[in-house]
Amino acid sequence: MKPPTTEHAFESAIECSLLHGGPDACPHYQAEVREPSAPYALSFESGGYHRRTSADYDRELCLIPKDVIDFLVASQPREWRRLRRHR
Repeated sequence: MKPPTTEHAFESAIECSLLHGGPDACPHYQAEVREPSAPYALSFESGGYHRRTSADYDRELCLIPKDVIDFLVASQPREWRRLRRHR
């Protein structure tokens, strides 16, 4: 059987390869694509991509707020602790 060759199938394959091994993994996807671990993400497991929806995106800020906070906590923990003291 010939695999589907549509734009939707291509997008789905990319999404599933990024989500593979993580909490939002596609159950039917078998291929494995891995990136090397980043030095600032030692506490994160590979497959750390998460599925997002358009509702997660803040149009006014032009970002996904939770992802920004997660990135700051992972990449700059000392700065994050300093900023949290100013609440």
